Amino acid sequence: MSDAGAQHQKSELDKALDAASTRHTGSKEAALMTVLLGAVFADGESHEAELAEFDMLVKRINTFKALSEEQRLKLRSEALVLVNGTDTARNDHVRTACVSLMQLQRGDPKRNTPPMDGIAEAAFAHACDLVFADMKVTEEERTFLRMLSEALDIGELRAKHITQMLGLKNDY
Repeated sequence: MSDAGAQHQKSELDKALDAASTRHTGSKEAALMTVLLGAVFADGESHEAELAEFDMLVKRINTFKALSEEQRLKLRSEALVLVNGTDTARNDHVRTACVSLMQLQRGDPKRNTPPMDGIAEAAFAHACDLVFADMKVTEEERTFLRMLSEALDIGELRAKHITQMLGLKNDY
């Protein structure tokens, strides 16, 4: 096959991969909802404290404020299907959501969308807050947060700082 043919195929493959990577997350709201519910189910189950914190958090995060209650519940139901399964499936969907969040953070001059600086760190901080809600951090939750910080390109020192600040917040 010629190089031109390979380039054309690669281009088509890239289009298919791009479509697949945004299929489940498509919007910042859906991507963030997936990350947050992924944190709630990081240890394979949801705890009452984490779900209560999740419900309060979704109502106060600016990203969700423009949505009606019906729209938030629909997003929640869709994301719940993605994260309420095996660790592998949940983490794959969360990683896909992180790809969407990172694209939003970078912005896209071709689409005239400005960068959303800080969306990755905000998603990580909210996820940490949810994991800390029941005042216990399991090994599964630690693994999830490590994976999340990597997927959101948050360095170890910055992730440590964020978790320390949230730990302080929860101490008082």
